[in-house]
Amino acid sequence: MTLAVNANFTSNAGDIYVPHITTSGLVDNASAGIVYLQNVTGTFATDDFVIGATSGAFGQVNVISRHGVTKGFNTFNQMDKFEITPISGTFTLDEVVVVGSEDQANAIVHSVNTGVMYITNRVGDFLTTNTIIGLTSGAIALITNKYTPELVFGSGELIHLEYISPITRQNNQSESFKVILDF
Repeated sequence: MTLAVNANFTSNAGDIYVPHITTSGLVDNASAGIVYLQNVTGTFATDDFVIGATSGAFGQVNVISRHGVTKGFNTFNQMDKFEITPISGTFTLDEVVVVGSEDQANAIVHSVNTGVMYITNRVGDFLTTNTIIGLTSGAIALITNKYTPELVFGSGELIHLEYISPITRQNNQSESFKVILDF
């Protein structure tokens, strides 16, 4: 075999492998052995080997985390997650939080627990270093880190759609039906 680029093999008894690409992603950021990816297709797993397509850098996957939590790909969180530093007060569930004014950015608090806030129905951009204010409680906190939802909105593909006629039933009658969701 003749190689297009000089490769420094240190032994004449080594093995050579041809990688079969099953998973890919774009490197968003990398530092000190941690690689942040976006636009991932396929599924990475612990002990997988990864090779940079352009850089040639390589390594073995030790831990996979999403939203700062070590977990697999059997659950997904569609809420925005903020790491916060409380300044004053306590946020209440289901209250509206804003940056500046409601017109700039707003969302609804889903839950808050020890420096972590989950929000839903986000409108506008919440940035790290933004101060957020609860409209009901008056609580104030500083966003120190943020995580976007784990699935890209609108990126799914409708596999099957079927229209069925309405079911006419009595008040004491029940019907069973199946809904199949595939991710």
